[in-house]
Amino acid sequence: MPHQSASKSIRGFTLPEVLVVIAIIALLIAVLIPAISAGKRTAEMAKSQNNLRQISSWMTLYSGDNRDYIVPSRFDYSASAANGYPVKVCSQAGYKGTWTDILWTFNNLGASQVLNVPGLPDNTYEFNSPDKQVYDAINNYDSNPLRASAPNSRDFEGGDGIAKPFGCGAQEAGVQGYFAANNFFNTDPAAIPCGGTPQYTGWYVNGQIKKPDRSMYLVDSLAGETIEPIDAPFMTDMAVLPHTLEVDFRYSGACLMLFLDGHSSPQTPWANLADLQGSRRIKVTNLLNN
Repeated sequence: MPHQSASKSIRGFTLPEVLVVIAIIALLIAVLIPAISAGKRTAEMAKSQNNLRQISSWMTLYSGDNRDYIVPSRFDYSASAANGYPVKVCSQAGYKGTWTDILWTFNNLGASQVLNVPGLPDNTYEFNSPDKQVYDAINNYDSNPLRASAPNSRDFEGGDGIAKPFGCGAQEAGVQGYFAANNFFNTDPAAIPCGGTPQYTGWYVNGQIKKPDRSMYLVDSLAGETIEPIDAPFMTDMAVLPHTLEVDFRYSGACLMLFLDGHSSPQTPWANLADLQGSRRIKVTNLLNN
């Protein structure tokens, strides 16, 4: 019987087979990347909602210690403006700020974070929440509990590159996103917002708010720590110039809102402020009315 070799010829992949494999891999990547991205946004939203729950609890503590007053969106504790104010966070002369500075100071949040910023004293952030200098000096800083866990989705196009209301903060795409307080709660008499009309209305207590479950206090923003209760910053039509939208729909097309009863919820884009307050019955203005 003739001897037969045990070896067999090994056939390589043909070009069409290689192309098919590449096409399958590309298809899988195209399917998986959006799913991974959506999963990441869901996780970021959950973390941001945790931050909002913590903020709400700090606001409740502040109100409990200060005759039920709601944390103001903006304030001025300078000597000329302090008369008649119900509470002071600190005695620092000429101290102005936003709700973030009040909660940062009231809860001594600076003690739990080491903010070594070159050229600044160690106590710089004792009474002031982290601003642009912190984000510029500390790479990948994302530990501010008074901001979102997700980054700003884009640069703010409707302004001059300066974060609201005092030019502090970091509003570039990719840095920790803002929560902006409804400036209905502005207590700074000198504040002149968009349109040139002073919005100062004074201090409010929780009992004055008729529908706290529908009254917006915070919203995801890419422009700064406050948002005016007027149409321009809520206008979502990006075809209209200038691009004034300040709300950031950073979670796969949704933003988060914190309401005065303590709950938060995601919101998809609306047409304008009238649409938001009408069809969705979310109150941004006229919070003292039914």
